[in-house]
Amino acid sequence: SIDRLLEIEATCARLGVCTAPALAAGAIVVPILSWHHPSWDTEPDISGWRGIPPVERCLMDYHMTRWPPGVRQEDGSAAAAVDELNDRPRAGGGGDGGGGEGGGGDGGGD
Repeated sequence: SIDRLLEIEATCARLGVCTAPALAAGAIVVPILSWHHPSWDTEPDISGWRGIPPVERCLMDYHMTRWPPGVRQEDGSAAAAVDELNDRPRAGGGGDGGGGEGGGGDGGGD
């Protein structure tokens, strides 16, 4: 799925779609990639209802997303892998009339 995301970003770059931080209509827009981390689930499990299937059987994220070897949703490594994508340069694009200002950043914290 990271490969799929990178393919989408490459398509955006070819089409001139800005996927990097940029100024648009006087506001700074900063796209941030993320994936849910298991530590965010701090609510207690539902009790008193029978037959509630586990989240792994309910959310398509668990069925349709494919991760590189060693990356898993259950241990938080998928969230970390997606978060790392924010540290690399992204396509500038700019067809919004204001992408020249603030759109030249590298999208990361180098």
